[in-house]
Amino acid sequence: MPGSPSVSEAVAQRPPSRGDVRRAALLQALERLLRDRPLSAVGIGEIARDAGVVRSAFYFYFPSKEAAVAELLGDVADELLAVAAPFLDEPHGRDVAAVGRTMRSTVAAWRRHRHVVLATIDARDDAEVRRLWNAWIDRFVAPVAATIAAERALGNAPDGPDPVLLARLLLSMNERALERHARGEDEPSFTDEQLADALTTTWLSAIFGGPTA
Repeated sequence: MPGSPSVSEAVAQRPPSRGDVRRAALLQALERLLRDRPLSAVGIGEIARDAGVVRSAFYFYFPSKEAAVAELLGDVADELLAVAAPFLDEPHGRDVAAVGRTMRSTVAAWRRHRHVVLATIDARDDAEVRRLWNAWIDRFVAPVAATIAAERALGNAPDGPDPVLLARLLLSMNERALERHARGEDEPSFTDEQLADALTTTWLSAIFGGPTA
């Protein structure tokens, strides 16, 4: 029938189900609680109360609070990968503007979600949390390594360290620099823009070599 929505469009237009609303409320409650205390000090009953549901409802959606944190981290990763898409989707050569936008967006995203990210970092002594964090970082390794390899294959970047190793090193640098910045540990202090510019310069130099301009 002309004008009728497709099945996928109809599904997309449906309002969130009651289960979707409850699940989102639990994640929002966890993120709020992490603003004030470490993950180890947040109880599942407390998360449920803050979300306005009974404790048993939490376990319907998540087997543990660590699994709920993984969901929050997954959302942050999706956001970061989306903002990095112009840089990662296809080779551009030494595109200072694209890398700069990616780094500025990355710094901004860490600032918005710093409570979740820092709470997870602080809880990495727990084996499950450490596994979740490593899996989160690994989501970025493959696309960055693929971009490095593609730029080299096209002659835009010189040969160098293994692309996966270089990707891990660059991401580890970002992780530590962004963590210190989010905690306010930089001495002297730097603005978000200064940090993004420094990361941009370092990534361009590491991947393409030579000057960044």
